[in-house]
Amino acid sequence: MKVPRDRNGEYEPQIIGKYSRNADGMEEKILGLYACGMSQRDISEQIKSLYDVDISPELVSKISEKIMPEVTVWQNRPLEAVYPFVFLDPVCQL
Repeated sequence: MKVPRDRNGEYEPQIIGKYSRNADGMEEKILGLYACGMSQRDISEQIKSLYDVDISPELVSKISEKIMPEVTVWQNRPLEAVYPFVFLDPVCQL
């Protein structure tokens, strides 16, 4: 299979710009999906469906490891003795 060439330099990458090796925007999206509770496999499938880019669940795991120190700090934070909450039960009568 031959790979097409862009001899005129007209091709513009959609996700990572020319001469750039950094995908910070993609990493932020992956971390956002991970923070919402999605699994690595689900995240890789979402990136494939949104951007038509294949990333492995292992890459998602590697990216999500960057925030693990922050997660550990959040998990070990001191908790308040009391957390007030309000329960609303709306009743609509016509």
